Amino acid sequence: MLAAWLRPLPLIAPAWGYVAYRAARGSLGDRLLLLGLLLFLPFALVVANRDSHIRDILPLAYLSYLALGRAAIDFARRLADLASETLTPATAGALAAVAMVAGFSWFAVTETQRFVDVRSAFDETTVDQQHWDNPLVQDAARWIEEHVPAGEPIMSGRLYYSHLYALTDGNYPWWQLPTVAVEFSGSPPVRLRRTDALLSWEGATLPAGDGEPWLYLRRRQATDGYIALSEPDLLTEIVDRKIRYLVLTGDDNAGVSSLALLPYFEDQPAFRKVAAFVSDESNQVHIFEIRLVDLDSTAPPARINRETADALTDELGAKTAHDLMVGLSPGGYVITGSYGTEALSLGGP
Repeated sequence: MLAAWLRPLPLIAPAWGYVAYRAARGSLGDRLLLLGLLLFLPFALVVANRDSHIRDILPLAYLSYLALGRAAIDFARRLADLASETLTPATAGALAAVAMVAGFSWFAVTETQRFVDVRSAFDETTVDQQHWDNPLVQDAARWIEEHVPAGEPIMSGRLYYSHLYALTDGNYPWWQLPTVAVEFSGSPPVRLRRTDALLSWEGATLPAGDGEPWLYLRRRQATDGYIALSEPDLLTEIVDRKIRYLVLTGDDNAGVSSLALLPYFEDQPAFRKVAAFVSDESNQVHIFEIRLVDLDSTAPPARINRETADALTDELGAKTAHDLMVGLSPGGYVITGSYGTEALSLGGP
């Protein structure tokens, strides 16, 4: 992965070796550069254990190119010193400069061509959560700008949340669904307990209580923990924020956004679907208008996908897992398909 992001790695690696050598010889600048690397390495090791992106290691990239530049300057000076043994100092310096510019130009040309090749092979019409600026999101943003008055608060799932904000030029206050991280209470009957609001600055407003009825429970792929959304939290946030429109997006890799909630919003009288953009079963955007006067609890069944139900069984045992799922909502629970579009079974007390 580093070889793809830090190029040319065969030159960057020895450059760091040279910086370490100079630091050991007492060079203050090299010591500071090496200290920056050492301070960042623990974080780099952490992000290397998940689905990393280039943004996760940008400090390492910046430091590496500083190290490469530092080593290149000394190399050019050494090259000029060697050439000056047979040439005039001015000629030797010019040759060293030409050699460095030629090397940099070769690298710049090859990398530019690689970038052009990658861009030319990429299909801009691809609808995928790895490509946020896709037609599905653009259509949703265009609809919002044409039909929702500027300044109207909007609630959305995590997927495409920030990009929809950018595409609509920041003309709308956006709030995320109040999904929380949860864990299991220690004593029977086992119930869910909130542990994190998933947005650190909102931790102080984390609601108390068990949150029933829960609308949604899912195992997080990245951290092996669980996340959930309760109906009281959702309705309270909508009222407090005076939300008039809700945007439900497809499943994201973290499991925070999910189409499993779609039947709830379609069946809730206070939510009226006003637009839908569907690419496939996993890539969809549904927009609802909210009638605040009709907003009320319906205690629907909690929606759990098969992977989460299996994880609960493995972790808690079959009976405890069943009791937990039954206790999530007075309406019982539904085991859904991958994207919440197919109910496989219904559980109740």
